[in-house]
Amino acid sequence: MYYLVLRRDGSLLPPDAFDNHEFPHARRNPFCEFPGDWADTCMWAIMRGPTYLPMTLQPESLEPWQAEILKDTLSFARKNADAIYTGMVIGTVIFSAAGGFGEVLGSPVIAAIPAKDPDREMSKLHSVYAWGVVFVILFATLFLLLFGRENWQILTLIFTVVPLISFFLYVGAEIPPMETPEKVSGALAYLKNKTLWLSVFGIFLGGSAECTMAQWSSGYLEQALGIPKVWGDMFGVAMFGLMLGLGRTLYAKCGRRIGHVLFLGAIGASVCYLLAAVTNISVLGLAACAFTGFCTSMLWPGSLIAATDRIPDSGVFIYAMMAAGGDLGASVGPQLVGIVTDAVIASPSMTALAETMALAPEQLGMKMGMLVGMLFPLAAISVFWNIRKSYPKEK
Repeated sequence: MYYLVLRRDGSLLPPDAFDNHEFPHARRNPFCEFPGDWADTCMWAIMRGPTYLPMTLQPESLEPWQAEILKDTLSFARKNADAIYTGMVIGTVIFSAAGGFGEVLGSPVIAAIPAKDPDREMSKLHSVYAWGVVFVILFATLFLLLFGRENWQILTLIFTVVPLISFFLYVGAEIPPMETPEKVSGALAYLKNKTLWLSVFGIFLGGSAECTMAQWSSGYLEQALGIPKVWGDMFGVAMFGLMLGLGRTLYAKCGRRIGHVLFLGAIGASVCYLLAAVTNISVLGLAACAFTGFCTSMLWPGSLIAATDRIPDSGVFIYAMMAAGGDLGASVGPQLVGIVTDAVIASPSMTALAETMALAPEQLGMKMGMLVGMLFPLAAISVFWNIRKSYPKEK
């Protein structure tokens, strides 16, 4: 359908000039009906740079009201470019640093609190993240449906309440003592430990498997299966988060044999990615997205549990290393899928292949992206098999 829109407008730009992930809001697109949406699209395109202009660049194809809003947006951007960029940088740094500290310190704090089964408490901690994802998706989707996308700034202000509440809760919380290497040489000794690097690689692959589907499920359902974005977010992304939380909550209640859980989770995630890549049936695609959440639910916290079991005296250091590995995977996986998807869409040979398969180039690109995403849980199978073997009772 998007390809036909390009042909209708006689675009002079090749397909790789388009950010197809935002194409529903592209200029001269039949789905772009509201001035607020159009203004947001213009501003985001300007802020992201000219290589991401999501439009068929034909001035005569713009409606008069679109051209007027575009001129106003460009004028605003020229006058306030420095302030906009500075604000974005400051916000990104603060947000990233706060999220990083929360991730690195949250797990060791929970591990330091005396508990009957620390592994289950760790899983319970990470399940809260998943339930938070579900809440944010449902609340944001319903808010934008009821009050309009042009009021997204109000939604952002509402969500500032969450870190504010966290601040006051942390101020009054008693932090238990935690072990840390007393000298730099102690930390360097851990870096020579092969078990540490195997665990870091495991959480890298697990983080990639989890976050790739989490970030791409909405685009996959919309582009590859033709499911509207609203329902893709509700039943795709939200169901992914729901199953993610369910898996972690179940382990918190009755979990054991973490080596088996990691190994089977990687196998299940590989199957789900493969199903998402090959199916054209919407129900199966939705199921694949949702059950990927269940299968990957313990790959991140389970890797932490396995690492601390095998290197018990490492203290906060092991959590910092594992957080770095997981975050790197969460960045590399989705980015790689995006690169592959765009490359397939831009390739004339792949476009011809898509036509023979009765698919749009975007559909084939997204399916190929899912196949690439499958490589991460597939590689994790061997890593978690080795981790599983280190538990004598699980051989």
